[in-house]
Amino acid sequence: HELDRVYELVRNCTVFIAIGTSGSVQPAASLVRRARERFAKTIYVGLEAPSNANDFDEIHLGLATQKVRTVLVAAEFYSERNAHLSMNSLTSS
Repeated sequence: HELDRVYELVRNCTVFIAIGTSGSVQPAASLVRRARERFAKTIYVGLEAPSNANDFDEIHLGLATQKVRTVLVAAEFYSERNAHLSMNSLTSS
């Protein structure tokens, strides 16, 4: 079941980044809380703060096209060396 796989990834992540979510649609809205319970750093990027903003350690407001690279560099996930990687390849195992 795909949702079980998502929960497993969240359970094992050290950094959780949500981009452009309202924070109110379940079960996706609960993922940040699950990550935080496992001591992952939680980061949000989007135009407006989500309804679950209190569950994030960091909130970066603005266009994702302008903010994501900065957030990834700060979280040490992005460098010129791995710039060709897609987000799917960063999360797949």
